[in-house]
Amino acid sequence: MARIRLVLGVVLLSGLSSCQWFASREARTKAYVEEEMKQIDFNQLDQFPLFEICDETASKFRQQDCFESTMLMNLSLIMEENGVTFQGPAGDTLWLDFTVDQQGVVTLDSTAFTNATANKYPGIYETMSRSMSDLPPLEPALKRGVPVAAEFRIPLVLKAKE
Repeated sequence: MARIRLVLGVVLLSGLSSCQWFASREARTKAYVEEEMKQIDFNQLDQFPLFEICDETASKFRQQDCFESTMLMNLSLIMEENGVTFQGPAGDTLWLDFTVDQQGVVTLDSTAFTNATANKYPGIYETMSRSMSDLPPLEPALKRGVPVAAEFRIPLVLKAKE
């Protein structure tokens, strides 16, 4: 009888102290996290990067519009203040690929334009890169309330001074 109690005690203690009790909780947590990760669309932002004048309570469409138009307006003003002028026919388009990081810092990744534009405006990449570093502070983009880096591409129409 004492042996049976001893064996039952050992079996019971080993069963209670085994990792199976914790493994099932860990497995459930892991399954929950995996399911949540499947539902997150990492290609969509919950909130666009915002300048001070943009309304953070506005719809995503209005946030995007405010961000892009303010970005283009500021770039145009900065270039004008730095004496950057364009000669030739109006209508050349410069595509700007840039990143806004988790701190709201803007970095120019690349530019895309025609060969004619490149010939007319040598050093345009460096000029645009300097202009982006002079932008006013931005609030970073948010995804589920967490600041995230976001990449953007916007067109800048080059117009000649009259």
